[in-house]
Amino acid sequence: MTTKEIQTGGLLFFISGLFYIGASAFSGNRVLYAVLGVCATVLLAFSIRAVGAFMREDAEKKALQYGVAAMLVGVPFLIGVYGTAYAKAVTGISESTSNILGLITILVGGFLAYGVSPALIAYSGLKHSLVPRWLSWVGLISGLYGLGWAGWVWAIPPAKIVVLLPGVLLTYIWQLGMGVLLMRRRNS
Repeated sequence: MTTKEIQTGGLLFFISGLFYIGASAFSGNRVLYAVLGVCATVLLAFSIRAVGAFMREDAEKKALQYGVAAMLVGVPFLIGVYGTAYAKAVTGISESTSNILGLITILVGGFLAYGVSPALIAYSGLKHSLVPRWLSWVGLISGLYGLGWAGWVWAIPPAKIVVLLPGVLLTYIWQLGMGVLLMRRRNS
């Protein structure tokens, strides 16, 4: 990838993060939540390769490859999360169907895209010097938190969901930080 493609990927990665923040902020309006979430996920799919290309020369290659692959595999499930929310809001699909779709898409998509992927990509960055260590630590902690979140989200009562907030915030910080880092790449 050229420097310009990596910078453009960084911009898309950053905008994707902003859309995810918007989706979280408007989670009460399920249609807006779904639209913002799908937009964020599509941009994420288009930009994750730029993250891999940016880090490729100075990273743990296997961890980076598996992290990018986990994100790409998780993307269709994330689209399913937002698609299910949209379908439930607009068409009124049954609660049981919505719960089954939600369980599958959230557990798999969340596990891969918010757990495995950031943890592996950030671990890869920690092993070398291209990504600032603080940003790699934020990504690693958010990924580990995401791994736990994906497995326990259904066991936590809605009133105590705030327990997940630190992991979500760290994921947003990591994604926005990586986007800025890619956008600032110099011609090599």
